Amino acid sequence: MLAARSGIRAPAPLHDRETPMIEIRGATRHNLRRLDARIPQGRLSVITGVSGSGKSSLARERLLGNLKRLLSRPSAGRRA
Repeated sequence: MLAARSGIRAPAPLHDRETPMIEIRGATRHNLRRLDARIPQGRLSVITGVSGSGKSSLARERLLGNLKRLLSRPSAGRRA
């Protein structure tokens, strides 16, 4: 109920310019065609879409595959 108010105040944004983002540029795979996306890190994010729109290709092959590759790189700062 609006309690005689003329509107509902929008909630504050969940991220700002300081929130680190995972950026995807030009992703192409199965049903993905030159997809650009920005996904905030440290937040629960959901990928939605109709059947066959490329949700699994984006989540499994692009995001998970690249994160695994990046995390498995040898690093000079990493200790055994």
